[in-house]
Amino acid sequence: SGSVSGTMAYVLSHINEDVSFSDAVRRAVNKDYAETDFREDLSGRDMARKVVILARQIGLNVSLEDVEVESLIPDDINAKAYERESLEADLLQDIKVVDDNMLDRVKAAEAEGRHLRYKFTINVDTGKCKVALEAV
Repeated sequence: SGSVSGTMAYVLSHINEDVSFSDAVRRAVNKDYAETDFREDLSGRDMARKVVILARQIGLNVSLEDVEVESLIPDDINAKAYERESLEADLLQDIKVVDDNMLDRVKAAEAEGRHLRYKFTINVDTGKCKVALEAV
């Protein structure tokens, strides 16, 4: 298990009372840490692809469809058709709907002395792969 998303590591380490999820994503985008269409990062698709590669490297026969993925953004945002010219601004506006929930999850992790991280797990025995938020 671990994390292979620099974008998500950056975002989750910067969320607090003063920096919302969407603000942390905006900062990651401004630093060029995120994919051009950063739904790839926030939906877990980018990390899932990396997990498939890692799993195959250790001898597992898995495909992208075999990876259980927790998306950090709602399905409607994932499916929305954005204009190329306004993708960044419009998407940053739309993901604000997740701000309160993400802050609550960060606070819950911190109350347990943990940090919220977006991580992957590959179970070699069962061949199951997962990408999800976890308090560590």
